[in-house]
Order: sequence, then C-alpha cells, then structure tokens
Amino acid sequence: MNEIKTSVIVPAYNDHERLTHLLHSFDSLEYEKPYEVIVIDDASPDETPETCQNWAKQWHPYEFRYFRLPKNSGPGIARNTGLEMARGDIVAFTDSDCRVHPHWLSKITSAINIEKKIVGVGGRVKAVSEKSMFARHFLFHRVLEPPQRLHYLVTCNCAFLKAPLLEVGGFAGDIRNPGGEDISASIHLWKKGWRFAYQEDAIVYHDFDTNLRAFIKTWYNYGFGCSIVIHRCLNLDEIYPNPEQMPDYENYWPGYLMLPPMTGIRSGIRDMKYQWNKCRQEKLSYKNTFEILLLTLFQRLSHLSGWKEGKKQTQKDNPS
Repeated sequence: MNEIKTSVIVPAYNDHERLTHLLHSFDSLEYEKPYEVIVIDDASPDETPETCQNWAKQWHPYEFRYFRLPKNSGPGIARNTGLEMARGDIVAFTDSDCRVHPHWLSKITSAINIEKKIVGVGGRVKAVSEKSMFARHFLFHRVLEPPQRLHYLVTCNCAFLKAPLLEVGGFAGDIRNPGGEDISASIHLWKKGWRFAYQEDAIVYHDFDTNLRAFIKTWYNYGFGCSIVIHRCLNLDEIYPNPEQMPDYENYWPGYLMLPPMTGIRSGIRDMKYQWNKCRQEKLSYKNTFEILLLTLFQRLSHLSGWKEGKKQTQKDNPS
C-alpha cells in the first residue's frame, strides 16, 4: 500500500445494518490517491464487531482499519480516536447511517486550500429514501448541510486538514450524544483564522430514522449540545449582540445564529408564518406543508428544551 493521503473516519454505535450499506458504498468510491477507512466502534452491543472483522478479511481498494472503544464514550471521543489514528493529511468524516456517492471523496477533499485558509469542506446531503416525512423535513430545512454563511460544518459529510483540527483539540469529547461536538471544532478553527467551503457535488445519502420519538430525541440532543458549546466557547457579545452595534473584531463567530428560533408564543407564530410562506414558495402540496409545519413545531420545542437544559448545565459547571 502506498503512502496514505486521506483518511475516512466513521464513528459507529449499534447500527451494524446501516453500517454495512456504508461500507459497500466505500467500495464504489472513485478516488485515485491512496486512502484508508477507519471505523471507530463506540462499544456497540450489536453485531458491529463481527461486521467489521468480516469486512477486514475481504479485499478493498483502500486500507480498512477497525478499532473498538472499551466503553461507550460518545461521537466526539470516537471521532477524536479516529483522528489520532489517521495517517492521512486530510481526514474525511461521515456516519454509519449514510452512504457515499462514488465521487464523494474526490469532491469533498478537492476544495481544501491551505493558501486560502480553507481548512474544511462540507457537502450536500440527500436521502436514501424520501418516502418518510422525517426525511422530507430534514431535506427541506437542509439540516445536515453547512449553513449559507459557512460558519460550521456537519460531520455526516465533511473533510478537514488533519493538523489544524488536531491543534484545536478535535471535537468536544464531553458531549455524549450527537449534537454540538462538530460546532465546537468549527468555532475553534474559525477563531484561529481558518475558513470553510461548500462543495455541492460531494454527496452523501442519509438513511433517516422514521419515528417521532427518535426525531424528538435528535433535536433535544442538538439543542443540548449546541447550547453547551455556544455558552462555553463564545462571549456574550457573540451570543447576544447589541443589534445597533454588532461585534466587528477579528474572527468573530456569530453565535446568535444558533439561538433557538422559537422562545415563546410570539416567536413561534412568526416562525410558523415564515415556514408557511417558505412552503408556498417551494410549491409544496398542502399535505406536505402540514407535515413540515407539524414537524417544525416538534423540532423547535425539542430544540428549545435541550437548549435550556444545556444552558443550565453550563451555568452549573461554571457558576461564575
């Protein structure tokens, strides 16, 4: 095997069936440089070890490596473990519930540019199937893609230069559930003067969960983790700026953009009106519009609940 140039890191927990689909999609990657795939098993109680051990016995156009954590530690620790193991100068990330397009790795790594201070790249997320209203909701809001202003990347589809990511400590390892650990890494890189890019042709297909309980839990975790990271990493001017005098210092990270869009009845009504108009602009059917509005309401309430708990936790950890 020639010198590894790129490392693909996948945290996995209790998801061996969808992980198998992801591994098969790696075999179809069209990428000319030597690369490796590293699966970090976060102490899964299912058949993930057997799946990966069997996969390692087969031939692949890349080097396959598997490591099992001694105890369940969360996605931040899992990704950091893979980051420390990686031999490539570039590290790409996706998740066990995704599948990658054949051109994904070549596209997601092509826009990294150290001279232009582009340290990381995010890509487009589609659905394995759009039959579920939950999948349609995530796609409508483009939840798993970087925001338009590119102030963070989402780890189901991104790549970084390894050295700067290691320099800032990687991902937040003390957030046990998915949500916020990637925001933390993005903030620390941004404050070092690094920036991000978006590559529309770098595509992964997400296999979304299809039940309301999982949906609510996901958004609670997002709110909880993001709240901890924002209140821990940013100052009050970044989180709650004066509208008449916005901060203009170097490497300012707009934390206020992460605040919950719904905090009460008035803001909730405004948000629902905005979502209604957005649905009409997209020419969605009334049925799909109702689904979007209903799930957005559940999303906002779950996110707000998690955000409040995360803020309480931060204040408890830092009483000053």
